[in-house]
Amino acid sequence: MSGVSQIFPQLNIPPEALQAYQTGNASEEQHQYAEAIEAYAHALTFTDASTIFLSRVLDKRGSCYWFLGQYEQAARDFQRALEISDDPGQQARCRARLGEVADARGWYDEALQLYQTALQEGLTAND
Repeated sequence: MSGVSQIFPQLNIPPEALQAYQTGNASEEQHQYAEAIEAYAHALTFTDASTIFLSRVLDKRGSCYWFLGQYEQAARDFQRALEISDDPGQQARCRARLGEVADARGWYDEALQLYQTALQEGLTAND
């Protein structure tokens, strides 16, 4: 586990939600994005889990949608992850992901704005 995921054991996440997240990660690492999306969707059914966890799951599922070229779904997940997160590092990550979606769609001005904001957020998060 890395970054935000390192603190999951401290968050009292339901074991089944954590297992679904780990299954999603394993599927994603094997480039089995549809399977990963299903696993992440299951993890998201545990709405009482911490917002840090839910934001990370949305971010991971959004990445899978992005790899499949399903940009609308990816943007929805990244935006929702951004909205529920109160972690500056996670917010920067989500905004950068939204920039990737805008870039893939050819929306270069929007992508640039998102990347610049993500950079500033990321620098602030590391202070």
